[in-house]
Amino acid sequence: MKKRTKVLLSMALAGLLAWNGTMYYGQAADTNTRALTDSVELYQEGEYPAIAQGFDLSYKFRTSVYAVPDSADAAEKAIYNGLLEGKDTIELSAYNLTLAQVRAYFQNIINTSPELFYVSRTYSYMPSGDKVTALMPNYEVKGQELVKQKEFYNKTMKGILDQIDSSWSDMEKILFVNDYLAQNYEYDLSYSIYDAYNFFYKGKGVCQAYTLVFAGIMQELGIDVSTATSDSMAHIWNVVELDGKWYHVDVTWDDPTPDQYAMAYHNNLLLSDTGITNTGHKDWETNVKCQDTTYDEYFWRSSNSPFQYLADTWYYAAYDEEAKEGRLYSYDFETGQKEQVQSLGRWYASNGGFWQAAYVGLDVYNGKLYYNNASAVYFYQPDTKKVTEVITPKESGSVYGLRINGQTLNYRMTDIYSEVGSVYTYTLEAPLPTPTPEAPNPTADPTEPPVNVGDVNQDEKITLSDAQLVLKAVLKINTLNSEEKVQADVDCNEVIDLRDVQLILKYALHMISNFN
Repeated sequence: MKKRTKVLLSMALAGLLAWNGTMYYGQAADTNTRALTDSVELYQEGEYPAIAQGFDLSYKFRTSVYAVPDSADAAEKAIYNGLLEGKDTIELSAYNLTLAQVRAYFQNIINTSPELFYVSRTYSYMPSGDKVTALMPNYEVKGQELVKQKEFYNKTMKGILDQIDSSWSDMEKILFVNDYLAQNYEYDLSYSIYDAYNFFYKGKGVCQAYTLVFAGIMQELGIDVSTATSDSMAHIWNVVELDGKWYHVDVTWDDPTPDQYAMAYHNNLLLSDTGITNTGHKDWETNVKCQDTTYDEYFWRSSNSPFQYLADTWYYAAYDEEAKEGRLYSYDFETGQKEQVQSLGRWYASNGGFWQAAYVGLDVYNGKLYYNNASAVYFYQPDTKKVTEVITPKESGSVYGLRINGQTLNYRMTDIYSEVGSVYTYTLEAPLPTPTPEAPNPTADPTEPPVNVGDVNQDEKITLSDAQLVLKAVLKINTLNSEEKVQADVDCNEVIDLRDVQLILKYALHMISNFN
């Protein structure tokens, strides 16, 4: 919720308490140390300020350790790195900054850096004439507790990033992140969780938290991202650049409230300014114009289910207007080809009518696509195209969505989609092991596969991307270098052929545990 009135009152009180004959607007003087205090508006504190015009977002393209590149402004880098390291004092005398500049840097850096979730809106600074020589931040968390929270934040972020295939287009990556956040998190109806850490830790948050987390993931993916803020709506969302054009993405509004368990809507995904206006957004401030309408009426708008990726194919569920039933589909974004996988039937209301929607949760586990219709939970195996019923609930109501957390499948039972209902759990079979290569053995049989065999692209994991590289080589679409050829020959017959492709594919899908 908006806190501007509270902030102004707090700042006014602080100014009165510290006043020694000189009035400071928006700041308080400490006559003992000459340090002054100031405050900014932060998303993670519940505010909605726009990112400053001209703010250089390019410095946000970071590595996994959040290293700011040398091209970033030196003062900006100094403030960011000081906050990241939790410094009590950040020296600024070398940068000749005014208070207005420090304030703008401080506010914009934190509002574009969800990993700085522990930094307070208030800070102290040392003035020298009209310049600032040092910045003294305040931290909401410090010491070992901060170390613990950072580790949790980074682990959770890495867990999401590890699910994103590097072969996907940026559009597919944006779709996955929109759906993952909507499926696995929920809107905070207590209106108190604004920051990225507590969003991850508590599994819920309000619009600022969704916006910060989405931005943080986009930054790690190298996708340019900013925000759109609206005071009149008391709301904030993202804008992203895709193929040189900018689009609105509002994950908060694509996650239905009250939470429809594991559902992910697509009504606010990659929209133009006109498109986002048509969904009810207004009076926003942002740095960019979103003029392209390519996705304003895109096919995914008919889907309430998250999109899931398995065996080089995307899957989703949607309601078919002509057949008047829900259906499970596969989709190829490169060709635009859609195929029906399964009829899902209808979700009936208590009055005998039925809802014109498909309330289907989708998730992937052990190389299988799990999904539900109104009466049961199933999994689908792409290689055999076989459908297996997993759960036939005995509880009253219909199944309205599922999601998988670790080895636990959770599914929601209710009589009406807008009611929370009850969530039940089902324990899945143990995950297939990911074998750890043994150390090289100089006396080993030369026909045994070498260590890390199959990791053709040398990214320290064996995925569908490796199988794709080998397949292209077999089809003479591309060529492999000498090291890639060693990794591609998984059956050790000194010939790279379709058998190698098949073995790598089965390994990536956890259908086999070794290449012997």
